[in-house]
Amino acid sequence: MSASPTSARPRVGIDPRIKRRRIEVLRTEGRKRLRNFAAAFGVVALAAGAVGATRSPLLDVDYVDATGIEHTPRQELLAATGLDRHPLLIDLDTEQLAAAARRLPWIATAKAEKQWPGTVRFEITERVARAVVRTEAGQWALADVEGRVLEVVPERPPGLPAISKAGLPGAPGTMLAKEAAAPLAVAAALPDAVRDKVGEVVAAEGDTIELNLWPSGVVRLGPPDQLPAKMEALATMLTKADLRRLSVLDLRVPTAPVLTRR
Repeated sequence: MSASPTSARPRVGIDPRIKRRRIEVLRTEGRKRLRNFAAAFGVVALAAGAVGATRSPLLDVDYVDATGIEHTPRQELLAATGLDRHPLLIDLDTEQLAAAARRLPWIATAKAEKQWPGTVRFEITERVARAVVRTEAGQWALADVEGRVLEVVPERPPGLPAISKAGLPGAPGTMLAKEAAAPLAVAAALPDAVRDKVGEVVAAEGDTIELNLWPSGVVRLGPPDQLPAKMEALATMLTKADLRRLSVLDLRVPTAPVLTRR
């Protein structure tokens, strides 16, 4: 009797060597995929760790070094720049820090620098007080040559002439009225040798400037021009001339001073 065409054919077994080779190939590919995944995960983890480290409280601002400040209280500088809140160093913009510092009344120039892991350094130049102006409350506002009000103090400081007819000064950081520009320019030009002899710089008629001296006497400077020559003549006359019973010292023509006595 012939065999049925549908009878199952005997299976041919796989050579054990081929089977082992296939298994080894699959294992090798699996290990390779695992290594690739581990490497990719490591890169991501490292990047995440680096970002996380910069956001760590360990890298907030814990020290502020400021050179050049004498009249500006340190706490005011910290508050104005927000550094009193210990922000993260990576979040800080040095230009914005410097601009915030320059808004303080005394500060003329400021440069900020970040130093890792947690330090901000400022290089600051402060303004110089050149004159004082009486306030409405009877105090004294210190002003620089540009007319910026630097500070208000209860007592008049020595060595600074007063400016009259300059309007009432505002709070520190504001500017004096434009009428103060000429007297301030004269006050700033005063030689150190005679500064303490000048009690008041007065804007007189027109653009004429006069100086009221201690203890008495008036210096007529005329308009605030030729200031170097007029200041040289002023220093010469106040340090070398006999000023007893001085009434008026006319320096409108600095090369030909005229002295009038009482």
